[in-house]
This record gives sequence, C-alpha cells and structure tokens, in this order.
Amino acid sequence: MNVRRVPVMATEVLVQYLGPAQVGDPLSPHRTPSEVEEGRVADLQTRYERVVGPDGVAYLVERP
Repeated sequence: MNVRRVPVMATEVLVQYLGPAQVGDPLSPHRTPSEVEEGRVADLQTRYERVVGPDGVAYLVERP
C-alpha cells in the first residue's frame, strides 16, 4: 500500500459518513435572504421544473 494514499483513503471513508466539508462557519448566525435572492429563487421556480431522467439524474427543464 502506498503511504501517500492512506490519508486519501481515510478521507474517502469519512466523507461517506460525514458528508462533504462545509465552506462557511457553522457557528455563525443564519441570515435571512435578501429580496433580490428571494426574487431570483421565485423566478427559477416558476421558469423551470425539476425532472428526474430514466438514469436517475435530476435535470432542470424550462416550463412550456
């Protein structure tokens, strides 16, 4: 076994149980989204819908 590969293998095992690393500070207080962000989300939800293909992958498809 390659000595350089051991830390990578340990990380791969931990990711299965703990999930990916968080980028932000988990102890910081949560902020409310701004009006611009809420508008952007509302626009995306009205223009697109989430469709799961036969391969199990989710896609965003523009609504007709």
